[in-house]
Amino acid sequence: MNDRLIACKARSPLTKDIWSATSIACLVAICKTRNKILYEDGRINEAHIRIQVKKSIKRAHEQTFHSMDNTTQDLATLHALYLSNKLRRAPMQGV
Repeated sequence: MNDRLIACKARSPLTKDIWSATSIACLVAICKTRNKILYEDGRINEAHIRIQVKKSIKRAHEQTFHSMDNTTQDLATLHALYLSNKLRRAPMQGV
């Protein structure tokens, strides 16, 4: 886990936010699934875990205020996750 967070340091701020949210969402999903199996005799539902992780990725994308540097790796990551690029706002010109 720590390796993933270290690897994303060279990425844009938007990608960093998304990877951090994804890492945390995966840990939460693993803990919830583990607890369900241990205490409620539940089963592993991989589709439910995937849906929860995708929801957290979209929430992180919507809530971040960071923009993205347009590297090809960052754009490929966003494209694979079906997310759009967030552009920087243009500076305000004095009127």
